[in-house]
Amino acid sequence: MTVTNMNHAFAPLNISQFPRYYLETLSGLLRRPGDFFSGLASGTRPGAPLGFLTASSLLHVLGALTQMDSPHFFPPLLLFLNAMLMPLITAVAGFAAMKAIPGGKADFSRVMSVYVLGSGAVLPFSWVPFFSLLAEIGKWVLIGIGLARTCGFSRGRTLVMIFASIIFVSLGFYALNIALASLKG
Repeated sequence: MTVTNMNHAFAPLNISQFPRYYLETLSGLLRRPGDFFSGLASGTRPGAPLGFLTASSLLHVLGALTQMDSPHFFPPLLLFLNAMLMPLITAVAGFAAMKAIPGGKADFSRVMSVYVLGSGAVLPFSWVPFFSLLAEIGKWVLIGIGLARTCGFSRGRTLVMIFASIIFVSLGFYALNIALASLKG
């Protein structure tokens, strides 16, 4: 995918163009992430990346269904919600970290697009037990490349944002766990 194609890929989509957009985006992210994210910087709208994440989340759930014993509706729904919401939660944490560090000037839609695309690129593969750890590492590598190329951050700022995202989300869920345990009594 060339840079001009990438910018075109973020134009408003109709449903018949989406499969091509999805495959071009996935291919660009996995083959040449630096070039892909460099092309993303100019005109980022959150709609197309969120559509990409939705499709990747559905593929993740469909793959995970092959490993499930029970045909219940609730576990796949939880998997889908987790696949959709975790990139958004980490994007908020990353954006907060960026704002806490002096000099952070990227807008939220650009930061969110990087987190969503980085996560969405590995979701179709992360349901395979052997690939889950590799997919998690790959996700953070893609997010790091995206933050550096799309937002123009230095390696140091990018690493701080990634570690802060992980720490903020971990502490948030830890606090939620404590709160729920205290309610349970």
